[in-house]
Amino acid sequence: MQSIINFFLGNVLLEVRGSYPERFFNLCARAGLEFWDMTVLDIDMFRVRMTVANFRKLPPIARKAMCRVHIAEKRGWPFFVNRFRKRAVLVTGFLLFCIVAWIFTGFVWVINIDGFSGLDVVKLKEELEKEGLRIGAYTRSIDISALKNNVLINMPELAYVSVNFNGSHADVTARKRTLPPEILPEETPCDIIAEKDGVIYDITVKTGTAEVVRGETVVKGQLLASGYVTGRAGITVTTHADADIRARTWRRMSARMPKKYAEKVYTGDEKNVWTIILFNNRIKLYINSGISYAKCDKIIERTDLEFFGGIRLPISLEKATLREYEIREAYMADETAYICLSDGLHARLDAPESGEIVDVKFETSHDDRFAYATLRAEYIEKIGIKREMLRNR
Repeated sequence: MQSIINFFLGNVLLEVRGSYPERFFNLCARAGLEFWDMTVLDIDMFRVRMTVANFRKLPPIARKAMCRVHIAEKRGWPFFVNRFRKRAVLVTGFLLFCIVAWIFTGFVWVINIDGFSGLDVVKLKEELEKEGLRIGAYTRSIDISALKNNVLINMPELAYVSVNFNGSHADVTARKRTLPPEILPEETPCDIIAEKDGVIYDITVKTGTAEVVRGETVVKGQLLASGYVTGRAGITVTTHADADIRARTWRRMSARMPKKYAEKVYTGDEKNVWTIILFNNRIKLYINSGISYAKCDKIIERTDLEFFGGIRLPISLEKATLREYEIREAYMADETAYICLSDGLHARLDAPESGEIVDVKFETSHDDRFAYATLRAEYIEKIGIKREMLRNR
């Protein structure tokens, strides 16, 4: 807080030289002149910082202490204003710019949507426009609570929608609704069938009758536990079958990679082009808009201009770096190809939701043109799913 006060009052960094520095400090303390950031430069020379008001009272004290005082630095609001006192047009233009920029931050000029794979962005934008969130809309006229409720009602596939305003930018976040699996009511008679092929690892039947045993091979759709129960009196009744059934299952994935590939080699030649984006309109700051390189990478860096306090303005500066490259033929070593294939196959290997991976085998081979890889994974997972009874005994 004190540093802010010192900035608005203005302060100076002084270099003081004299034979009796302790006398200088004593006289300043007696006169009530505060100083800070004292640094000793030599046996008879030191630096201190004090406010402009205290500096104006310093000459008689410096004479009494037989010291010479030199201003090394000026800092603060009074010096900043004095620097532009003779540039009224510049200051006026800057103030007008700040006022106009502040006014424009109250309107929406950019809408950013953070969604998910499969999101119908077009439909979401239509729903947002119905609720008043569009380019040029006044932010305070938008009822965020009503907007979120209406969008969720009209788009049941969404579980969550949020809208945050950051200056002229509206950041919309949408998350997908995950539907729970269909659960049969407890009073509904049902069987348990195999969701996939496998070998039964263990089976525990809570209600119903087991139709398979440990070590038995089963195929997808096969009955594992029935909802029929026969009592001691020989009477058979239906029930809601419930069982924990785990099986050993396997996945097999294969891939191949050509050993001959096109290698990108940069020539070292590059250039930068700049563009100003104002209210989604692009203003190019270069004459020739075409790309002179036959092959090049284009790396775009976009900087949003911000007002005081981090409020984003509807103005962005875009820098596009063009890096020229050439294409040359190259050959990949078998070991390198195997590593690439292994990384790709392991990335596709997902752990089951209700089980674990117990073994993974990776096999490779190659010929003159390709490198081959096969990944075999063994799982132990739950494979039983409930199915409503389709027939009665």
